[in-house]
Amino acid sequence: MNPLEILMREHELVRKEVLELEEMTYSPSVNTRDFSELFRRLSRFWDMHEAKEEKLIKILNFEGYRVDFDKVYFEHGILSGHRKAIIEAINSGDEEIIKRVIKTTCGELIDVLRAHMMAEDMIFASVAWEEIGSETLQKIMLLQIIPSDDLVD
Repeated sequence: MNPLEILMREHELVRKEVLELEEMTYSPSVNTRDFSELFRRLSRFWDMHEAKEEKLIKILNFEGYRVDFDKVYFEHGILSGHRKAIIEAINSGDEEIIKRVIKTTCGELIDVLRAHMMAEDMIFASVAWEEIGSETLQKIMLLQIIPSDDLVD
């Protein structure tokens, strides 16, 4: 798998987690402990994934491939704000605060995240891996973008 394929496959993993998150978000009786565990797991994975994306996109832009890095980075910031609010609620340990944030912020995060990943997939799919120059490929390979453990299992 090339790094673009790795990132798109990781999006598939995130989508599966988001489906579960969505079920909890819109459930009339959410188990805050299960939600907290799922969200923390997703958040850890997400941090690693975003770092890979941002490094790859910077190199592609630097090498002349037009990837709208500013938009991607801006959206990562929006998502980070939502995520921070949810993590703060989880860390509060207050079940009512967690439930309130689940019903408000989490729904927004899910919508933005899905649209964001779809846009990124379109960007990654538009880059013809086989046409990337050898110098750019060397720089990309130095990033060592490897599949997450979830893709290797």
